[in-house]
Amino acid sequence: DNLFTGGPMSFDWTPLAYLVVFGSASLAFLVNLSIFLVIGKTDPLAYNVLGHAKLCMILMSGPMLFGEPVTLKVALGTALALAGIFWYTYLRLPPRAKSA
Repeated sequence: DNLFTGGPMSFDWTPLAYLVVFGSASLAFLVNLSIFLVIGKTDPLAYNVLGHAKLCMILMSGPMLFGEPVTLKVALGTALALAGIFWYTYLRLPPRAKSA
């Protein structure tokens, strides 16, 4: 068996398979573009905080989308990370002017 016939690269490429691969590549491009834009507009710490926010969203999507059980470790870790994200955002926001 060579690589493309009967090997790991042999695959029946249907139009749907091409669409899925193209869609995945497009989403990866958009993720990389958004990272580039965020790094250009913020500091490294804000980029790191945004990365943790993304990780929290991924961790929360498991139970919501796939019915995965929520362990105490995941729940406490996510809650602590979100608290840190909210606290950092609160500290970084400019003070609002008091209304008369």
